[in-house]
Amino acid sequence: MINFKAHYVQPATILKQNNLTGSFENYKVRMAELEPVSAADSVLLKKTAKLWGGKDFSFVDNISDDFENFFKDQNEKSNTKFLVLTSQKGNLKKLKPLDILACAEVAQKTHNRLELKYLEVAPIYTHLIKDRQIKNIGKAMLDGIKTLLPNKDIELVSSTDAVNFYLRNGFEWLDNITMIFRGRVKKLIK
Repeated sequence: MINFKAHYVQPATILKQNNLTGSFENYKVRMAELEPVSAADSVLLKKTAKLWGGKDFSFVDNISDDFENFFKDQNEKSNTKFLVLTSQKGNLKKLKPLDILACAEVAQKTHNRLELKYLEVAPIYTHLIKDRQIKNIGKAMLDGIKTLLPNKDIELVSSTDAVNFYLRNGFEWLDNITMIFRGRVKKLIK
C-alpha cells in the first residue's frame, strides 16, 4: 500500500478567471507540506517534474532530487521544508500532479534567516503565458512561506526572469547576486 504523507499547512488565495465575466476573482487553494519519509510524495515530485518539462527544464526536478537526498542527514530534516500549492479539493493524502500549482523548497540557514532554494509555478500558469486563466500563484506561495515561517529574513538567488517578481514582493538586493526579504520585526528603540 502506498502511504502519502503530505499534510495540509494553510489556505492560500490566487486569482482565477470567471468564465462568464472574464474578470479575475479570488480563489482558495491549499498549501501542503510534503514528508520525505513518504515514497509516494517522492513519486509525486518526480511526476510533477516530468509533467512540467522533465530533467534540466524545471526547478521541480531539483526539488525532487533534494527531497530524496537532503534527509540522509537528520540535522537537515528539521531545517528544510518542501511545500506545494494545490487546487485539489478533499483529501490531501493523495495529491495529484495535475493539481499542483507551485512547488518550493525552503531551508533554515540561521535562527532568523531562511533560504528560498527554489520556487516554481506550473509552466502553464507562468507570467509568460498570455491568456492564462489563473494568476498570482507565485505570490500566494511566497505569502504562504512568509506566514508559515514568520519574522524571518528570506534570501535567494533569483533567475533573471523572476527578479521583478521578487522586487514587487518586497525583496531587495543584498549583494550582486543575492536578494533578501527582510521579514524580521524591527523593535523600536525609545
